[in-house]
Formats: sequence, C-alpha cells, structure tokens
Amino acid sequence: NNNVSTCTATVTVEDDVDPTATCQDITVVLDGTGNASITGADIDNGSSDACGIQSLSVSPSSFNSSNIGDNTVTLTVTDNNGNQSTCTSTVTVIGVTISGTATINLDCAPLNLRIRVYDQGTANLQAEEFTTIDGSGNFSQSFNTLNPGTYDVYLKVEGYLQQGFPDQDLSSGPVALNPTNIFPGDIAGGSDPNYNDNGIGIDDITLLTGSTYGLEETSGDPDYNPRADLNCDGEVSSLDLSLMIFFFGNPGVEP
Repeated sequence: NNNVSTCTATVTVEDDVDPTATCQDITVVLDGTGNASITGADIDNGSSDACGIQSLSVSPSSFNSSNIGDNTVTLTVTDNNGNQSTCTSTVTVIGVTISGTATINLDCAPLNLRIRVYDQGTANLQAEEFTTIDGSGNFSQSFNTLNPGTYDVYLKVEGYLQQGFPDQDLSSGPVALNPTNIFPGDIAGGSDPNYNDNGIGIDDITLLTGSTYGLEETSGDPDYNPRADLNCDGEVSSLDLSLMIFFFGNPGVEP
C-alpha cells in the first residue's frame, strides 16, 4: 500500500534585517583648487551585514573653504537585499597648513614659534597661530579659519629675530616655509615676554650682562638665565655676548 502523492510549495526567503553601519571621524585637506571630496569608504569603519554590503554612500561628500572646520556627514549602508542603515561622523576640513624646517642650532630645540599671516603689503593681521619647532628643526601648523588667498607670512622664533615670507599662495593644502639665517639675541623688551620687540639692542645686552657677564653662569646656578644662553651650551659666557654683539642693531622683519 505504498501510495504516494506530492504537491509543491514556494518558500520565500526574506532578508529584513538592516545592516550594521559603523562610522569613523576623518580629516581632509582642501586641494589647490580649494576643494576636497570623500567617499563612503573613507568614513566606513567596518560596517557589516550577513548577506553582504552592496554599497556605501556619504552625504555631503564635497567640501570647499566654506566648510573649514568640523562637518557632520551621514553614511548610508545598503546590503545586497536593499536594506539600509545609517550612521554619522565628523569630517574636519583643513584649509591651510604651514610647515617647514628651520635652520637653527638644534641644541636650542624645542623652540616656540609664532606664525602670523597678513594681507599682502599691509599690517592687517588675518591669522595668528603658535606651534613648536621640534628637535629636528621641523614644525607644522594648521590654519582652519583662514580664507584661501595670497598673504604675507611672518615667522617669529622665541629668542630670534622675525623672518618674513611675502606673497605666499595659501589657497589651500600644505605650504612649506624654511626659515634660514634667523638671528638669535632678541631676549628682552616688548610687550610679549616670549617674543619680545623683534630687535637686538641695548635692553638685550643689559639682560645678558646684568648679572652674568664674567660669571660664567651655568645651568643650575641660581643666576643662570636660559634666555641669555644664546648658543645653548648650558653656560652664559662671553661666547653668548660675542654672538649678541655680532647681531647687535639688527631689526627683525616687520609687515
């Protein structure tokens, strides 16, 4: 009695599970035209789905100088069956980065550096940032609020005379400035105790010789003034005085 009969049925397998969207924050630099763009893959941080990822898209994906700073973007993850999920991340847009290598006595490093940006041929200050010259003489600083354009740039190393770099194209992206022949000895005067008056004069000589000349002050002595140790050998001596006299009367560059 082994009677058999059959019928057929349709089994529909559905994927109604959304993918897992995972984002990461990134930083982008505007290019020479003042623009930058990203893709979904740039901010994806391992989004997943059991049935596979079909596409990653991000909005917004294009940036210009009006977007300098932090921007919130949305990543949309679509799996192979059309399910979607989203996440958000921060895209930091950098307009201009000024970097370079300073030709200095590396025994004096690290050194504080002030960077000022002026409108061309004027004393109209547009931006000011502070950074550090490292033990190899290198420095780098971003200007996230500076509109693209051509400017005069001035670099002032603490204890040294200021140098000027006129007519710099700061449209976007990194700009390399390499200060050389910067003179030490600007250790006194002015309203800013760190950057002084941008000149080497009587007040600087007075500071160096006031309590140190002939005493051969060394690091650790109560009267030792590291600002007066121009050659950074750990001793304030006639060598430092000779350096200051050699550069005496030299003014730093001003806008």
